[in-house]
Amino acid sequence: MTIEKVKKPHGNKGKKRTPEQCAKIATTTKKAMADKDLRKRMKESLKVHYSDPEVRKKMSERGKKYYRDNPDAIQKNSDAVQKYWDENPDKKIEMSKIKKKQYDEHPELKEKLSKIHTERFKNNPELGKHHSEKMKELYEDNDFRERMKNIRKIAMGTPEARQNVSDAMNKFHEEHPEWAEEQSKRITEVHKNNPHLVENNSKFMKKFHKENPEIAKTHSKFIKQFFIDNPHKHPVYIQMQKGYISSLEKIMMEILDSLNIEYIHNHPQIGYFIDFAIIDKKIAIECDGEYWHSLPGAKEHDEERQKILEDEGWNFIRFEEKEINESQDGITKTLNRLLV
Repeated sequence: MTIEKVKKPHGNKGKKRTPEQCAKIATTTKKAMADKDLRKRMKESLKVHYSDPEVRKKMSERGKKYYRDNPDAIQKNSDAVQKYWDENPDKKIEMSKIKKKQYDEHPELKEKLSKIHTERFKNNPELGKHHSEKMKELYEDNDFRERMKNIRKIAMGTPEARQNVSDAMNKFHEEHPEWAEEQSKRITEVHKNNPHLVENNSKFMKKFHKENPEIAKTHSKFIKQFFIDNPHKHPVYIQMQKGYISSLEKIMMEILDSLNIEYIHNHPQIGYFIDFAIIDKKIAIECDGEYWHSLPGAKEHDEERQKILEDEGWNFIRFEEKEINESQDGITKTLNRLLV
């Protein structure tokens, strides 16, 4: 004899549960899920269930509809999750490790999610605008900023984590140069309109590096190596590509051209740029502007830079701003004697 399973009608269908009912269900579920074997069986069952693309699509549509009909639910859900992470920081770290392991084992999944998010914002500029405005609003809340700061500390707590983030960002910028350029423009605009942010960030980094000398040393090495590997990304190179030349450099160019001396302007060398490099003689000509070379630490930086380049076989000839502006004939004679 075959026994057919009879579906029971849902008595509460279409009705909202009361808070008491929700609390009771949550307590019962929590108690049931304390059983490891049950959790394992549920996990396997869900894997099988969601392996069907139609099921995933259906659940996705249901979720979208629910959040469209209940916009407040998004914020409530977000607040509830945030509260849980705040109360259980160890669980958040554990979840982060699980996700990292999952992405390490399935890099194609990470790639797929990245593409989905990129396409989503690309195809829905209004969504991107809304997201940007929402984030601005959230960051106006001091508590939220502090929470995010703590999360970043946990997430970026190891050199490996920081390197992974850096590698991921570099890869993303290489694959999406238009986005990288747009982001660079936005940051430049923000700094231009808010000079106090630049000053605050500079003060913070100086204080942070002073309190963490090992990190400062590592950061310095990383930046130096980055510009050795990518001289075209150095601010000096970018300014040069845009056609920017200082007034002192223009005068020096005219002098060198008048002497028919072959040179390379802003020549990259092991992470540094030489103002004017005479390649065949390995001579570096530097124009020292009063403003930049009077800044705190500039003199020490220049001395260190020159010593490193001298160890590579370069010989330096330096001219100060006053000399370039007032004694061009003297400079011409000096260069003519040394180079021609």
